[in-house]
Amino acid sequence: MAKQTNSTWMFAALNAANETILRTISRQELYQRVCDAVVGGDGFAAAAILVAETDGRLRYAAGAGESNEALGALRTSTDAPSAGAQDLAAVAFRSSRSCVADGVQDDSRVRGRFEKGALADTGAAAAVPIVRSESCVGVFLFALAESRSLDDEAVELIERLSENVSFALDKFEHEEE
Repeated sequence: MAKQTNSTWMFAALNAANETILRTISRQELYQRVCDAVVGGDGFAAAAILVAETDGRLRYAAGAGESNEALGALRTSTDAPSAGAQDLAAVAFRSSRSCVADGVQDDSRVRGRFEKGALADTGAAAAVPIVRSESCVGVFLFALAESRSLDDEAVELIERLSENVSFALDKFEHEEE
């Protein structure tokens, strides 16, 4: 079987995650099932969702894949002056913009995570903010086995996935009201 192109497996992951979004009934189920759907196909080594806490940290909410256990053990500060606040997730959270490391060994924003084993066997990584009502509420982390696999089209697709997660969160909030 021929290897799928980036856009093919990215669209497959987006489609699987979107189907999951339609069927979930809680935030926690949404987070876990979307991560499972993303990692269920080719290309993604791991996916995780970090949510903002009142103490200025991002807390692991759900994840799937090879590096999932190590990602779950990490705590990320969103406070700019603190150590570790320059990693992909913190920068994406503070700026409400996607941060991409298309070669993790060469990028200082992920080198610490790579050295701690959280991104072992990962060639590329991205942190995409989860934005609701113009405020960042969390970050969707993606780890890919192949370096140089996050071209503009791939980043646009994972940003759409994050927007769909935001939409589902809005839906839950409206249902609760």
